[in-house]
Amino acid sequence: MDDWMRAMQHSKEVVPALNSYGVSLFKLTRMATSTFMNNLLFDPQGPLKALHDRVLAAGCQVDPAWSPVKALFVPTTGEQMQELADLAVQGYELSKEDHI
Repeated sequence: MDDWMRAMQHSKEVVPALNSYGVSLFKLTRMATSTFMNNLLFDPQGPLKALHDRVLAAGCQVDPAWSPVKALFVPTTGEQMQELADLAVQGYELSKEDHI
């Protein structure tokens, strides 16, 4: 029984990648819509500058109008986002308010 409990706890700690590129989806649970969080996520000169630079260098946007999530820090096409949206049938949820 102890091994089973340890395995269950460990499985909750591991965040699986959603695809073969190693991209993961994160849900913001606290302060997701706060001014502080929006300033942090969307300031291209702020602490996430390297992530913004990577996305912009690929000709993509951090917050494209077609995206169902709050921010994209990996260069992503509309087609790739549709694949991600299709994961909803597997229990994943996407929200413009709290997913990055």
